[in-house]
Amino acid sequence: MLQEIIEPAWLDAFEAVLGRCALQKGDTVAILAETQSRPVLPLLARLAAQRLGAQVFTLTLPSVVGRAGPPTRSTGASDAIQQIKPVIHALAASTLVVDCTVEGLMHAPELPAILKGGTRVIYISNEHPEALVRLMPDDATEARVKDHIKRLRAAKAMTVSSPAGTNLRISLEGAVAGGNWGFTTRPGTLTHWPGGIALAFPAAGSVNGTLVLASGDVNLTFKRYVESAITLTIENDYVTAIEGAGLDAQLMRSYIEAWGDREAYAVSATSATACATPRAGTAWRCTTSATSTAPSCAPLPAISSTAPAPTRWPGATRWATSTCRCATAQCSSTAPRWSTTAAWWTDRARTQASR
Repeated sequence: MLQEIIEPAWLDAFEAVLGRCALQKGDTVAILAETQSRPVLPLLARLAAQRLGAQVFTLTLPSVVGRAGPPTRSTGASDAIQQIKPVIHALAASTLVVDCTVEGLMHAPELPAILKGGTRVIYISNEHPEALVRLMPDDATEARVKDHIKRLRAAKAMTVSSPAGTNLRISLEGAVAGGNWGFTTRPGTLTHWPGGIALAFPAAGSVNGTLVLASGDVNLTFKRYVESAITLTIENDYVTAIEGAGLDAQLMRSYIEAWGDREAYAVSATSATACATPRAGTAWRCTTSATSTAPSCAPLPAISSTAPAPTRWPGATRWATSTCRCATAQCSSTAPRWSTTAAWWTDRARTQASR
């Protein structure tokens, strides 16, 4: 276990990321944390912001513990703020919010009010700094993500297949597409580090087929690699069968069943990471309209997601954590860098971050 003591390379990385968010001398930076945050992250954020000459303050809120029902992980919806108005006002009035909460504000109910104030938010994933340093944002990632967002918006359909047996068909008619590259300079937007994802939120009734989670895929909610195959049958956006003889399938079945809610079986975003090495044999194809001038889609494998669907966030119709193995063929990395994401169906204001 690596120790969480400040290292110069980590501080340099935080300074570089905040610099990419156009932080200037004299800007106001709010660092938001909670009692269960990884302590080294807000500390690194504060020191980096001070290096850049910003005025910095830190808000540390009590973490909410002892929730009823099944445990939730990877929600992207921190409930630490608890609608406390002075906190919301302080964040909204800042130039930049560095979000160091455990789950992040991306799908928190307070986010629209915070962004409305004109601030920009960067969520730093609750990971060890050593991992964050390995996943630094750069100009190339931004360019790739923007390119793939354009391709998604021009596409009419997506098909996904794999040697494991995946055969997924997704209509992109009426889908909302967006993406994230790990930094933002535009007021009223949110980004997250690590970044590097292009995604689409399909319209209702758009996802059908079979999704096979094979050995080596990642179940983000459980924070574990899949060891035995899970086969999901999806009909009109809903998982109708979860098949598999191993522990992984049993865990997924029992966890989703525990919510007692049909929406727990609803799929969410289809997306792809912008810097990883593709798994051999995975195919991803977009079909564009006849009048589209966009280039044909790159071989960007897709993700489909399933997970429980609590209804406590206003505006959210469905949410899901992702299980994924995806990449572009354009990554300059020589070694695999597998990534996982979480995505939700919500109103446009909260699904689109940096674009």
